[in-house]
Amino acid sequence: MTSFLKEVAQSVCSENRNIEQYIFVLPSKRAGNFLKTHLASEIGKTIFAPKVYSVEEFIQLIAGQESASRIDLLFTLYEAYLKVAGKEPESYDSFVSWGNTLLQDIMEIDRYLIPPEKVFTYLSAIQEMNHWSLASEKTAQISGYLKFWELLHPIYEHFTAKLVEKGKGHQGLLYKLAVERLDSYLLKTKGQRHIFAGFNALNQAESRIIQTILGESDANIYWDTDPYFLNNPVHDAGYFLRQYFSNWPFFKSNPPKETESNFLKNKKIQITGIPKQVAQAKYVGSLLSEILQNKPEELNNTALILGDENLLNPILHALPDGLDKVNITMGYPLSQTAAATLIIQWIDLFISQDKQGWYHKPFLNFLTHPAIQGLLYIGGDRSAPSLRTKLVESNTTYITLKTLRNYLSDNTILDILFENKNSPLKFIEDGLALLAEFRQSENERTGLIASQAYIQMEKVLRELKSAVQDFPYVNDLKSMKGLLLEIMSSKSLDLVGDPASGLQIMGMLEGRNLDFSTVIITSVNEGILPAGKSVNSFIPFDVKRELGLPTYKEKDAVYTYHFYRILQRAQNIILCYNTEPDTLEGGEKSRLIYQLTTDPNITPFITQVIASPKVPLQTTLLTRITKDEFIMEKISELAKRGFSPTALSDYIRDPLTFFKRHLLGVDDPDDIEETLEARTFGTIVHECLESLYKPFVGSILNAEALGKQRKKVKPLVRSLMSDHYPGQSSIQGKNLIAFEVIVKYIDRFMAREMEECGKHEIRLIALETRMKQHCRIPSLQQEVFIKGTVDRIDEYDGTLRILDYKTGTVKPSEVEVVDWKTLIRDKNHSKAFQLLCYAWLYNREKPINNIQAGIISIKSIERGAITFAKKDSSRSRTKDSRITPEVIRIFEQHLTLLISEICNPMLPLEEEKN
Repeated sequence: MTSFLKEVAQSVCSENRNIEQYIFVLPSKRAGNFLKTHLASEIGKTIFAPKVYSVEEFIQLIAGQESASRIDLLFTLYEAYLKVAGKEPESYDSFVSWGNTLLQDIMEIDRYLIPPEKVFTYLSAIQEMNHWSLASEKTAQISGYLKFWELLHPIYEHFTAKLVEKGKGHQGLLYKLAVERLDSYLLKTKGQRHIFAGFNALNQAESRIIQTILGESDANIYWDTDPYFLNNPVHDAGYFLRQYFSNWPFFKSNPPKETESNFLKNKKIQITGIPKQVAQAKYVGSLLSEILQNKPEELNNTALILGDENLLNPILHALPDGLDKVNITMGYPLSQTAAATLIIQWIDLFISQDKQGWYHKPFLNFLTHPAIQGLLYIGGDRSAPSLRTKLVESNTTYITLKTLRNYLSDNTILDILFENKNSPLKFIEDGLALLAEFRQSENERTGLIASQAYIQMEKVLRELKSAVQDFPYVNDLKSMKGLLLEIMSSKSLDLVGDPASGLQIMGMLEGRNLDFSTVIITSVNEGILPAGKSVNSFIPFDVKRELGLPTYKEKDAVYTYHFYRILQRAQNIILCYNTEPDTLEGGEKSRLIYQLTTDPNITPFITQVIASPKVPLQTTLLTRITKDEFIMEKISELAKRGFSPTALSDYIRDPLTFFKRHLLGVDDPDDIEETLEARTFGTIVHECLESLYKPFVGSILNAEALGKQRKKVKPLVRSLMSDHYPGQSSIQGKNLIAFEVIVKYIDRFMAREMEECGKHEIRLIALETRMKQHCRIPSLQQEVFIKGTVDRIDEYDGTLRILDYKTGTVKPSEVEVVDWKTLIRDKNHSKAFQLLCYAWLYNREKPINNIQAGIISIKSIERGAITFAKKDSSRSRTKDSRITPEVIRIFEQHLTLLISEICNPMLPLEEEKN
């Protein structure tokens, strides 16, 4: 295979080997570097190198102006807007939302040499027509909207004049100036030969410049194409070249030379469908591993082209071990590094800050950043890792610097991180100090990329500082964040290796004019390759067609050309696409794949496969934990502290949950509650009832006294909620609904109690009674205790009742038992088990003859107390609610059996099947 650039070098050198006075112009710098190598190889002797420019460099040379940064352009455009906007201009932050679109349109108008007054007058007239009505006067809103369109041309004029005055220009202006100043350039370069190579889609300015040079000086042009799609009148890959060959005067007397057909030479094209983007990365990794093992030398002529450049990170992680030479032409996006996410999270933290402090979500997000955790780590109880736990435990919704000083002792770091950032410049200064600190610590712990990211981020902040100092419009952190993101979007880490050897990883555009024997392209999906009909322009489609500006038709043709051109000379081609439909990432096969698979001249070369990630078939085994010395020690400690009814119920439900929660102390991770969760809801109900009924302990309840306490429900609930949510100044949102529900539940509960007092005698004996009793188990050589807290003990018409409050719904079947064995084997009887546990504890303190134990469902208070009962059968209507010494004896047998099982080292802790 002879590459296109080598063919150009051979052709040029076959005509004249003295090329010192030649000027070569190519689409990219990378192509120019490869051309230099081929020219040196063809000449074979030392000469003065000819000038080789990328088209951007060439245009800038002719225009004689410096290219302005995008930030400089936006600020200058805003200044132009301010000159014509009148008394109430928009803020810079608001302007940016449409200023970027206007800037793109201005650049395109100039690139295509369209008279600006024609475009903007056209747009203004269209809007005027769209808002025409029979009404005599337009509304203020419509008048303001139409005025915006009238301002576009004056903005353009001021903007262009200011740039020319500065000696700078945007891409479109440089092209426009290059056309105007071309004659001067040709005088300076008289006698020098121009060679243009590898172009396809030219804008109007490029077309005019190249045609003028071809017609008025010594020049030639080489096209990188193939007769197969060039000579096909409907093939988009030859769309632009066919127009040039038909319309350019140069080709009337200099017909383009016939080129050799490479596209239909023997190829292997594999089209592979893979579910999801990350799986594509893993699949590519396996392909490269196969090449590395079987034909490692082939990697020197292999290109991996990323249709979606967001796939770079997964691809880097999927590269096989032993792949030493890799050249990444696109660089690693700075925005994806830890250094960038650190600064963005830091800005978000201060943007979200208000008078109450920092909202907990962005604060905890910032606190979990690896760099922050390392920097704030002090050790012990005053370290950053413990800070999150303490904030969650205290349910602090808003965090202040004062709060932080109570937990962390390094005031210098605290001041840099959390001291008031009242201006963008203050933030930037602190940011530079912070990055210097991080860079030093990161360089010691991590590799080159992390260190390079911090260096690059420092440069970005210095550029940001310069912009903020020069332009007064960025005066708050929100607008500064937008500016920072704009600067950062164009920055990347330099990961360039050797462009002449090893695997080449690039985007589609980086592959212009380059040829490889093996080509792997990822994400060949509709909406990615080609990109689709996304439009970010003020200029409607029909106006673009009328004025000769490019539309999605031309943009699709550009993608098609690049796609076919990279396949043109390749011999081994692997095209990967995502098989899983995805609105954002594209799930449909690209039309480019369909075009290949429906072409009878290409289908003999094609194989299509669907690749799925290898998922090993294995039976899911239930977790089984042997009780080793460590676990037995934990069980022994728990036995001495006391098994609670909840812990024993957890064991019955699932021994693995019991192991994690009660032996290891591992529970589901807590988070700061913004809205009342079920556990806190229940806690507030319990605390409220305890507070309301505490005055009645030891006395008989009466309706009048309860009525007085009932009036205290609302303020008491409000106070308790404030205790649980100290950072919230008022109850609002979902918490307000929860507040009303709790008040309603407790009010209904007390109303029911007042009604009961008139019919029955209720003596309140105790509230929130903590009990702990020794449980004698002869088979165990250790002490075992049972402990628990009973919500309420009372006498109801002389019958002692042990009552447990529940805020959820409780069914009678949950506290009824037919077979005693189900108490310790069936998780559906956990509530019955808990009630008997409380009765057993009470009996050990005060032996009983006849008591009841039940649950009061606050939600379903109309049912009253739902008491434990023994039934002869599940369908039996007869049940016995008495808890007698015999019932306690039977329960103790089963309780002893359950604890013996827990403490038996020979019986493993096995996960419950369900």
